[in-house]
Amino acid sequence: MRAPGAWRPDRADVGLAVAATAFGVCDSLTQTANHLLGDRQVAAALVTGFGGLLLLFRRRFPITVAAVCAVVNVVAFAPAHVILSLYAAGAYSRSRASVIAVSLLVAVGEVLVSRNDPGESPVRALMWSAFYCGGSVIGVLSRRYTATVEAYAEALIRERAQMVQRARLDERARIAREMHDVVSHRVSLMVVEAGAMEVSAGRGPEWVTTVAGRIRASGRQALEELRRVMGVLDLAPGPDAPLSPQHGVLEIKALADGARVAGLEVALAEDGDLGSVPAAVGATAYRVAQESLTNSCKHGGGAPVRVALRVQDGSLVVRVTTRPPPAPHLRENAGPDDGRASPEEAWAHGREAAGRLPGAGVGLIGLRERVEALGGLFKAGPRDDGGYEVVAVLPFGGISDD
Repeated sequence: MRAPGAWRPDRADVGLAVAATAFGVCDSLTQTANHLLGDRQVAAALVTGFGGLLLLFRRRFPITVAAVCAVVNVVAFAPAHVILSLYAAGAYSRSRASVIAVSLLVAVGEVLVSRNDPGESPVRALMWSAFYCGGSVIGVLSRRYTATVEAYAEALIRERAQMVQRARLDERARIAREMHDVVSHRVSLMVVEAGAMEVSAGRGPEWVTTVAGRIRASGRQALEELRRVMGVLDLAPGPDAPLSPQHGVLEIKALADGARVAGLEVALAEDGDLGSVPAAVGATAYRVAQESLTNSCKHGGGAPVRVALRVQDGSLVVRVTTRPPPAPHLRENAGPDDGRASPEEAWAHGREAAGRLPGAGVGLIGLRERVEALGGLFKAGPRDDGGYEVVAVLPFGGISDD
């Protein structure tokens, strides 16, 4: 059994060494011009056989094997040994100077043989030298090509790893946006309703029951939407996994109705054929309206909100305008202990409580990414009159539901 790490020539080296040895021995036994050995054919065959065995080590000791084969070629004619050994020197040696030196050694040996052999001309010696050195040149080029291919493969592996990492980060960001969209809006409404109930419990059990029912409905809807998101992420597979489609532009009306129930004055204006809007664009428009209404509920101070939807020139324009916040109108003695706040005061107290909720910092950023992913334009910022406006232009000329 071979010890771990022990060296052994591979099958290709063994095959080439056997072939070169067989060719060299046969050639030495059939000719009388074996360089320095002349007509001593058996001796030339032994020398070439020894050189052929050394080719087994051409990868491990390329320069040494090439130098010995150069000497073998001077003593006995062994062109195959020289070509294979010089190729190995160029391909596997790390020293460029050593490759040049051993190539020159082969050329000098061939010139010396030509001077001692009357049958060898200098021109033929130079031709053989160039032929032999071509093996080392091919070896060097092969090594460079292999290094280039390996570097390219490593670059592809690194790029693939970076792409996988970016995909993971993008997926995490997408999940964070989905969770934010689902949780932020519903929880904000629940806080508004709970805050309203906190300062108006004295209005009677019917009022408390109504507001508590709304809180329960908001919580149930939040759980249903969370379950739908988890089902889409395949984190909760099974027969009970939700298959409901994403919210669309036609459901913005229900979104506005829910905000009105929470005490927010919302006006909805629709212009154009909203039924022609593709599902992907409608889902983004819904998220724009949802996030804008959530922010208006939390930070608008009870100011009226106008949601305008317009289909024009192959685009859906969503414009959510929050007017300047009105002057504070809570009674001085209204508070959690008063228990008899009017509905307007109760909803104002609830919105104030919702405005103190910490933000995730991904709302408007997520909206911009969603809109720009569809090739649209997104703008959000304060108005000159002190209000706030969110505008999203969503083109859908090249998008279909198929």
